[in-house]
Amino acid sequence: MSAILLAAQWFQGARRAAWLSVAMLVCGGHGLAQAAEIRLAWDPPTNNTDGTVLTDLAGFKLVWGTNSGAYTSITNVGNTATSTVASLTAGTTYFFAVRAYNVGLAESSNSVELAWLAPLPLDTTPPVIQTPAPVTLTAGLDDKASVPNYLTTLIVSDDRSARTNLLLSQLPIAGYQATVGATTVVIAATDEAGNRAQVNAALTILKANRAPVVDAGPDVSFRLDKSGTLFGMVTDDGLPTGASVVATWSKLSGPGSVTLGNTNAPSTTVWASVAGTYVLQLQATDQLLAGTDSVMLTVLPRALPGKPDKVRVVTITPSASSSTSTTTTTTGTLAP
Repeated sequence: MSAILLAAQWFQGARRAAWLSVAMLVCGGHGLAQAAEIRLAWDPPTNNTDGTVLTDLAGFKLVWGTNSGAYTSITNVGNTATSTVASLTAGTTYFFAVRAYNVGLAESSNSVELAWLAPLPLDTTPPVIQTPAPVTLTAGLDDKASVPNYLTTLIVSDDRSARTNLLLSQLPIAGYQATVGATTVVIAATDEAGNRAQVNAALTILKANRAPVVDAGPDVSFRLDKSGTLFGMVTDDGLPTGASVVATWSKLSGPGSVTLGNTNAPSTTVWASVAGTYVLQLQATDQLLAGTDSVMLTVLPRALPGKPDKVRVVTITPSASSSTSTTTTTTGTLAP
């Protein structure tokens, strides 16, 4: 409650005058009704305008309105120097003045005008925030993603403060690198009266899909009339969810054709049609991304029987005309 003292000259006819001071006591408004009231007090005049003592003061009239000098309301308060005006619209400026009158009903002129802004009720209502829709982002290869700026598109309102006068905040702040998983973003709004409201926005960071990791295994060597074994390996992160990983062997180079026990099995048996050097590629795809690796295949010629050695004569059978038998042993290698 505050008090304002003003001075005003009152005229009670052409021959009598008095000076009056006006004291104003302001009462708080009623919040629910959005109305306010004011209690006015003033000092009664003691003299007439000619300087003589005022002995026939009969009462006062209080006038007021919403425009300066144009009073639309008047009340006769009787011979009391105080009055209360109620049901005033909060947030509206009113103008008040007081006139004195004597027993002959002669009235003074108006006091100095008093302007008063009816106060708004105490603001205890926090802003209203519309909770943002859930957001899902895909992380980068570092398994992190930037938190978006929720404030630029935030729908928020307040019964008193304009949006531009609201203090808005979010935690984590925009641009913060959130890790894979669920993150709660706290969004708050504070109005000019200090009332605060907050909501929680759901942010989900998904792990980034990575291409399958492919290892075609060690280089393989075998002979043409035999088979070799490929020891490939494929690992995947399981993304996208529900997608199957398909592995496929293919020939990149080599002099002949190759046959695989299972073209889609990372580890399988291999045969070649011609001896030589081959390069095989193992590729795996998760339907979105693919990984590859290669392996060298060395196919050796068929193994031939070793050539005989130390060919020698061990028995001689004499002919029918010969009467003498001779046995000779020779050691060495024969030319083919």
